[in-house]
Amino acid sequence: MSPAHTVRVLVVTALFALAAPRLAAQQPGVPINPELLSRQWPASWIAAPGAPERDAGVYHFRRFVPLDSVPARLLVHVSGDQRYLLHVNGHRVGAGPGRGDPGHWRFETYDLALWLKPGVNVVAATVWNFGLAAPMAQMTRRTGFLLQADDPACAAFNTGRDWQAQVATGHGVLADGLAALRARGFYYAAGPGERRDGRLWDWAWDTTDSAPARWVAAKEIWRGHPRSISVGPAWMLSPEGWLLVPNPLPLLRHDVTEPGRVARTTLAGVAQGQALTDVTVPARSDVRMLIDRATLTSAYPTIVVSGGLDARVRVTYAEALFDADRRKGDRNQLAGKDIVGVTDEFIADGGTNRRFEPLWFRTWRFLELHVTTADQPLTIDRVDARFTGFPLELIAGFDAGDDALRRIWDISWRTVQLAAHETYVDAPYWEQLQYVGDTRVDALLSYALANDDRLARQAIEQFDDSRSAEGLTQSRYPTLEPQYIPPYSLFFVGMVHDFWMYRADRAFVAARLPGTRAVLDWYLARQRGDGLLGHLPYWVHGDTGTALDDAIQDKDGGSALITLQLLMALRDAAAIEHAMGDAWRAQRYLDAAGRAANAVAALWDPDTGLVADTPAKLTWGHPVNIVAVMASVLPADRQAALVDRVIAIGRHPAGRGADGGRGGAWPIDAIPSATFYFRFYLARALEAAGRGDAYLDLLQPWRDLLGQGLTTWPEHPDPSRSDCHAWSAHPALDLLRVVAGVRPDAPGFARVRIVPSPGSLKTLSAVHPHPKGEIRVAYDISGSTLTASVALPAGVEGVLVWNRREYPLHGGAQTLVAR
Repeated sequence: MSPAHTVRVLVVTALFALAAPRLAAQQPGVPINPELLSRQWPASWIAAPGAPERDAGVYHFRRFVPLDSVPARLLVHVSGDQRYLLHVNGHRVGAGPGRGDPGHWRFETYDLALWLKPGVNVVAATVWNFGLAAPMAQMTRRTGFLLQADDPACAAFNTGRDWQAQVATGHGVLADGLAALRARGFYYAAGPGERRDGRLWDWAWDTTDSAPARWVAAKEIWRGHPRSISVGPAWMLSPEGWLLVPNPLPLLRHDVTEPGRVARTTLAGVAQGQALTDVTVPARSDVRMLIDRATLTSAYPTIVVSGGLDARVRVTYAEALFDADRRKGDRNQLAGKDIVGVTDEFIADGGTNRRFEPLWFRTWRFLELHVTTADQPLTIDRVDARFTGFPLELIAGFDAGDDALRRIWDISWRTVQLAAHETYVDAPYWEQLQYVGDTRVDALLSYALANDDRLARQAIEQFDDSRSAEGLTQSRYPTLEPQYIPPYSLFFVGMVHDFWMYRADRAFVAARLPGTRAVLDWYLARQRGDGLLGHLPYWVHGDTGTALDDAIQDKDGGSALITLQLLMALRDAAAIEHAMGDAWRAQRYLDAAGRAANAVAALWDPDTGLVADTPAKLTWGHPVNIVAVMASVLPADRQAALVDRVIAIGRHPAGRGADGGRGGAWPIDAIPSATFYFRFYLARALEAAGRGDAYLDLLQPWRDLLGQGLTTWPEHPDPSRSDCHAWSAHPALDLLRVVAGVRPDAPGFARVRIVPSPGSLKTLSAVHPHPKGEIRVAYDISGSTLTASVALPAGVEGVLVWNRREYPLHGGAQTLVAR
């Protein structure tokens, strides 16, 4: 296997003085030279002299390093702003840095020995800054590049004045790369379209063949500073610039994947279904070739061409095609539809085997090549693609002999994969932002399907880092533009509790307590005397996309939904605080939760049997009643009736409905049903009420999508902007947690609680990962009798609940009959 396919990235363990709780138990691996954790680095950040610091630009850096022999290992630590791509002797080594903020700026550690050779070695990097066109998630300080050898004996590799720089004038932002999306009014926050002019591009930039005249001595900016710097003069202990921390995550996948095959074309001689290889576009032609890869992917596309001087190749990427009414419809039906999406442009220089690839990944099912040739024919040698994403591995399984459930499971897993990159992302095409609301679902899916907590740990830490001085977390982070959705700060508290239940890491949870306390203090200062919340600032939404989203608080506040969400966060936080030994704070939280519960119970309306959104009692939303079921705030008789109503509303199409019964009229079919996003909490309500058997019926919105050609779950039912949205993938979690019934029953998954809710299913089997192994269950149901085969990891105990009766479970395999 060649070095290009055997990337060796060493995930480092570092005990940073300022960040010890964050990294001490994170990843085993090769330790960093301790001098680099406490002192200023010998290496300097570098830039191209005369280049703008923050405006858009692409740059190359290089250093020739002669070696008599190749060492067994040569570790380097690498970072850049905004982004870098590292090459050694023409081979791609890695890319980064992992997204963070300037106070927690990531660096990656690589072993270069795989790519080095005796003689002269070329260590080179492409660094880019997209300026005002950069993704919303890309924070920045100024353009720069940094490489530091771990061993002082290898200081020749360190960035500094011996490095050279080149302005890559042939590559930049494509001015009209997003024009089609903006013309349709879509919100888009990911990266720009890119333009590479092969006539200006230095095709030998990462080899010894690049012309010396194209290079100048690099400009030193300042030395590298670890966040934990603690040794040196006083002025050095308050460093400027990027505060460096090791990237605790592995390198993203960079795997060969299918780019797609021709679905239609205006070029004669190209057949539908063929791969785009060895296709020649005649001179003075204008042709289009639409590629369909059948499933959505996130990947780096590569267009390899020869000849065709001055030819333009515009590549457009889309999740789906649109008809004349701007609707997607069945994604498998192409007739009468056109592509609208992010566009890149490449201009050919007439050379052979020219590889055009954007610097940032693209998400597509459909890819269109629009080729305009000049006086020479252009040959498309091939179209390649390399899938990118966080290396999640599916461990869980679910099988009920039901094809629809199998497809729901598979599509959910693909959605999970495409929503996991350097951070979790809400939508890999449209925003690539890590929102708390989406990420809570992502993290639970990672625990339950992949037994992986690495991205979840990072996300919890980053949301904690995002807190404002007043205590709220930002709604999304990292981000260039702060945004606050107060309920998302409550979900941050929920995320910490989720982690606490799935992972036995007391130190990590304890380190989050200042953050959860700050959030809850902000809320408790706004709890009114009647127990409801006062009027909340910022963007206060409950279930985005419903008619009730703007009706959840009155002019003086009184939001029952947000008060209930506070109640749930207070209960979660009280459980953690009690376990951590702060009984006073735990009781304070429970007292406030009790006031909130009484206040919301008073909003129950006897005419509707529902809880009103506010004391004005103008609307009775599905979301507030879902959380009222989760919190169990009503007397038993009213609570049971409320559960029935919540389930009945849940049978409406997702995210549809009228105005919620304004003015006192209450036909139940006028209540808007929760969106895909908030149905995650509908499943939690069923779980809390012991009504899990209704869950499979409430999956009908996902069953309806199976006939629309979707291969990932969309943001909303059509019309939907995004065809891949993390918050819609939770059915995979709840096939395990609700239907198979496997869930933690004590912090750290120390005990297991299994509450099967098979609905109409007669048999099913499931595998759920556990920190100590796997939980395996298989059920046969006959009438009210359950025959269950259960295997727990050694040393793990639990209970199985059937018909309200509990059956003890022990480590190892067991079979029981429950009636």
